[in-house]
Amino acid sequence: MLEDDLETQPLLGGPQTNTRDGVIQPATQRLTNLPNDRRKSKNYSNCLRKVHLMILGAFFVGIAFMFITCRITTFVKHTPTVDEVQDNVFQISDVEVRDVTIDGWRESKNNPTLDNDNGKYLQVTVQANYMINYDRLQNSSLAIDPQKVENFKFVAENLVKTLCIDLNNSTTFHNVNNKNFALANVLVQNPVCVSLLNGTVTPLNVTLLVQPNMKNIMSVLKKILSHKYEGLQLWSRVSVTLYKQSIMKLDIKLATLPRVKIDWTKVFEWNKLEDQFLRYLDKNLEIPKVQQLQVTDDSEQYFDVQIQTTPLRILDKLLTDNKWIHIPQNTIIPHLKWSIRLPDCFNECTIEVPTLECHSSKFDLRQNESLTIYNRLGGPLPRELLSHVCSSDEENTVTPLTMILNELMNDSLSCGIELKGAIADMSHLTVQNEEDMLLPPDILQSFFHELDYFPISINTTFNATDILRVITIDNMRLIWSDNRLRMVGTMIASIDLAFYNTQEERLAVHNIKGNLEIYHTGTHFLSIPMTVWTKSTSEIRHDEDNNNSTFIDVTFDIKDDDMKVIDRGELSEVFNEIFFKGETRVTFDSILDVVVESVLGEVVITGLKASGETLVH
Repeated sequence: MLEDDLETQPLLGGPQTNTRDGVIQPATQRLTNLPNDRRKSKNYSNCLRKVHLMILGAFFVGIAFMFITCRITTFVKHTPTVDEVQDNVFQISDVEVRDVTIDGWRESKNNPTLDNDNGKYLQVTVQANYMINYDRLQNSSLAIDPQKVENFKFVAENLVKTLCIDLNNSTTFHNVNNKNFALANVLVQNPVCVSLLNGTVTPLNVTLLVQPNMKNIMSVLKKILSHKYEGLQLWSRVSVTLYKQSIMKLDIKLATLPRVKIDWTKVFEWNKLEDQFLRYLDKNLEIPKVQQLQVTDDSEQYFDVQIQTTPLRILDKLLTDNKWIHIPQNTIIPHLKWSIRLPDCFNECTIEVPTLECHSSKFDLRQNESLTIYNRLGGPLPRELLSHVCSSDEENTVTPLTMILNELMNDSLSCGIELKGAIADMSHLTVQNEEDMLLPPDILQSFFHELDYFPISINTTFNATDILRVITIDNMRLIWSDNRLRMVGTMIASIDLAFYNTQEERLAVHNIKGNLEIYHTGTHFLSIPMTVWTKSTSEIRHDEDNNNSTFIDVTFDIKDDDMKVIDRGELSEVFNEIFFKGETRVTFDSILDVVVESVLGEVVITGLKASGETLVH
């Protein structure tokens, strides 16, 4: 009984069961609860470990982020700004121009056909080599921050490598009193790609379209010619799109810069450019001279004057020295008409000549042709040209016309005048002629209109010493009476008018004066100052032995009581020869002033020089 009771009793120390309900939990079920508890504990430990790792990872990521952010901030801080890049891009760029070709004019930017008749855009093709040189940054404004230099090179050489530039639009302005005047629009047909690797040469072939504003361009040219550089403020507004060219030839857009400003006054040193330009002109520019003059008087109202210059070598030296510049084979300047202003007493070109019509023939700048100028000059000439007194003394009165003629008749002097050009007749220009013109008619007309009057110097190839063909003295006698020496005779001066075609007496010399120096056996012994205007007669004649060329004989009597004895000994020798032989041979030099009368009015020509010889009785 006791054993049975022991077997049926629960284990000592075990959990007590409620025997009242008759539910007893088996021991095996209680044992299976132990692994579940351990699994829950392990899962909890794993979750806790992951949380710790996440916190630790977040910590390290934060540290890394802060480090990278700091590096990026430092990099950005030491990266050049857009303005700094603009200021230094010209300094580090090497551009070697290999070829510049002026192709012609296009009517529109979308039509590639050249149209020199109605063209608005000048097409220029430029071939060049581009190379970037980062070493020059050491002497640039970026040099104060070496890190900026390194960052600039790093981005350019390692990240971008090849930069493509699409020039959407470029307009150049002249700033006057804070007002901008457009000079030209420049378009580039296709994007330009260049290597940004240091020292790498990129060959370029660029087609430019230039749309000029002649009115504003001429305003700038006038300032340059007047050396007014302090008022020369040129700048450009450029709209560009920048691309990076990838290995797959795909363009990765980097940026669009719609309003990039380029200040050309920082790029060009005008004084140096002017010095170089003037030195080049002084060395190479040959001023045309009047080499042929032809005057006809088919009418009593005017003279027709045709002038031919020496060849105009305007482009010859430029193209010879710069073989990389190419212009069209035929570069025609059409028939032009000119208005002329002549210098006054103060060498200011204020005298207009309304009775003068002046036209020039068309010519080709490339062919080194002579320029032919056709003039029709009617009378009378303006009073301010003929009558204004610039200076005077007891012997001479100098007028503006006198000064002009003296300069024109001396091949070592030049005469300054002012010209204003225009196309002779726009309505008669044909398409055939315009195809070869340097500038379309409307642009050329605008050019002359804005240029207004401009100065030129005229130089002739003839001299006053060549105009007097010969001087003879007929019946020259030396007379001694009343203790005074007198000379009498008739002087005939032949003035060469080979340039004058006439069959009429529409040109006459009515007065003459001057100075005569007489020599015997090479010794100057007498001077005859003819200080007072003396009446003279003249006759137009033609030299049959010299292509029927024209000359005028001027005759006047010498009756001078104011002879100056220079060498009395030589004078005695002359008298001895006359006394014993009846005559002696002398030579003379003369300087004559003449008054020429024509439909133009009275014109005084001074300084005509000639020499001759005669017999004295």
